[in-house]
Amino acid sequence: MAVSLSANAPWRANLLTLHARFLPPSASCGEAYRVLADDLELPGLAIIEDGRIVGSIDRHSLLSTFARPVVRDVYERRPIALLMDRAPLIVGPETSISELSERIGRDKPSALMSGFIIADDGRFVGIGSVLDILRLQVAESRQRGLELEAARAEAVRADAAKSQFLAHMSHELRTPLNAVIGFADIIQSEMFGTGEAAWKRYKDYAGDIGASGRFLLEVINDILDLSKAAAGKAELREDRVSVATLLIGVDRFFRERARDAGLALDMRIPDQDIELWADETKLKQVALNLVSNAVKFTPAGGRINVSMALQADGQLRLTVADTGIGIAESDLARIFEPFIQLDSSLSRRHAGTGLGLPLARSFVELHGGTLDVASRPNAGTTVTVLLPSSRIQAIDAFRTAV
Repeated sequence: MAVSLSANAPWRANLLTLHARFLPPSASCGEAYRVLADDLELPGLAIIEDGRIVGSIDRHSLLSTFARPVVRDVYERRPIALLMDRAPLIVGPETSISELSERIGRDKPSALMSGFIIADDGRFVGIGSVLDILRLQVAESRQRGLELEAARAEAVRADAAKSQFLAHMSHELRTPLNAVIGFADIIQSEMFGTGEAAWKRYKDYAGDIGASGRFLLEVINDILDLSKAAAGKAELREDRVSVATLLIGVDRFFRERARDAGLALDMRIPDQDIELWADETKLKQVALNLVSNAVKFTPAGGRINVSMALQADGQLRLTVADTGIGIAESDLARIFEPFIQLDSSLSRRHAGTGLGLPLARSFVELHGGTLDVASRPNAGTTVTVLLPSSRIQAIDAFRTAV
């Protein structure tokens, strides 16, 4: 009986190649000899009576005994109970390989030749040999070597990604800070004088300072929110949330922006409202992040569809679909990594911190939901959020079967 190895194998006795052949104590020595002679892989035989392990036969000892013709003639027809080891080493299937090796050296050194029996609550499972242990230990060493190499490669990749992220964040933080400092210096030094026209310009600069400060705060809040989620310290402030109100707020936020970008924004608000028990701020941020990405990465003339509906299974589905530039299949697994930017150039066309999707998924998972992305290059992207039916507070007649 062979058990396949896995990357996280516990390396226990149940992973060994075990042999399930056994004989009753009444079987003849000649019969045992023929069984062992016919199967060169058998390390020995378990002797079982009425389902109980009563002994074992060592392959090497029996073959050596039968190598002498006179002795063979004496034992050929006699019961195997005469030659069996009445106190074989018996271990459980969950015994670790290291513990098994220790027990052989401490309790039963002869098991190096005779092998050992594995039993589960007294029920015979199989018989193994030291050669099986050595094979498994070699496989274990090889597997651990592969895991260490994979961990090293992942650490190198993560370090490079983190350095790239920090370089990008340095750009994102310095840009609004430079604007704040520059405009503040202009106002403080009264560079354009003190007249009415000058103060009108100063007022505009004050507005730019406020906008830059809010953007900077937004970036910092995103980083802190993601750090809390990664540390398992993010909390939900739950209350009744109207799906219609949430979507109307998102529509107001993006309607003009989408129009300026030459995009058609189709916000499908349910005719009859659905209420959730959820954190409205976090759910709204999820929707805002998803629609923001859609607007950002959809060329002029494209379309964005946003909808929320109840599925037949009771889950609430939020869908944000666009006709934008899409994502390559090889990059889909990386878009949720906060330290990964698919476009790493600091002067890239699309500004942003790259934290929107990781944050959105973290907030959705806090609600017990899932977030999936389907995309093809130059064919658009569809993001689907599913929230569990347990979150639904009031279900009116509105229900969409899928």
